[in-house]
Amino acid sequence: MLVKRHSIISIFMVAILTIPGICADKTAKNVKKFEKRISHKNPKIRAQSAEGLAKMQSKESIEKLIRQLETEKDETVRVHLVDSIAQIGGKDASEALRKALNSDPSVNVRSMVCLKLGIMKNESAKDSLIEVFENKKEDVNLRISASSALLGFLGDAKVYKTIEKTIKSDEQILKFGVVNSLRGYKRTQEGMRLLNIALYDKDETISELAGSILTEK
Repeated sequence: MLVKRHSIISIFMVAILTIPGICADKTAKNVKKFEKRISHKNPKIRAQSAEGLAKMQSKESIEKLIRQLETEKDETVRVHLVDSIAQIGGKDASEALRKALNSDPSVNVRSMVCLKLGIMKNESAKDSLIEVFENKKEDVNLRISASSALLGFLGDAKVYKTIEKTIKSDEQILKFGVVNSLRGYKRTQEGMRLLNIALYDKDETISELAGSILTEK
């Protein structure tokens, strides 16, 4: 009976030690499968593959995702690629997203890049985001996305002055978007100060928005 019990325990221990190896092997196979499909002719499969690599946090695949982003023709797939690259993260990811911010022809893709750079809080992206935000030739929605990302660096003097300058400007649509984005920063010293500036804006729409944000609980 003792021998039998010992055998059962031994089998159980072997199973425990084997499972991690099986899981690792399965993960590696899935990574290779997704990497192969990242250039599939079907854009839906390419997008799904990018998502799959992001969920598996495959840092080894970051180069493939970046190369695909640089050559991808489908806008929707590029949005998924940006999201996946940001989720995996790292220095190469940040550099690739900054490059996409400056070169991608799609406003939607660039807006996603802004969102992700804001979430990543990458210090090296600040100047690129400021450049987009201040460029009056850029799409206003893209500029608002850039401002939302910049608000994550509101403690930085250069970023603060850039946002303050816009709130004091006559660019009403952009200003409305910026003030609305300050909703999430009203409890910070900088956010409170900017909202108080907007509170006395000559445009009632802006001043009322600032007032409603300041009085929200």
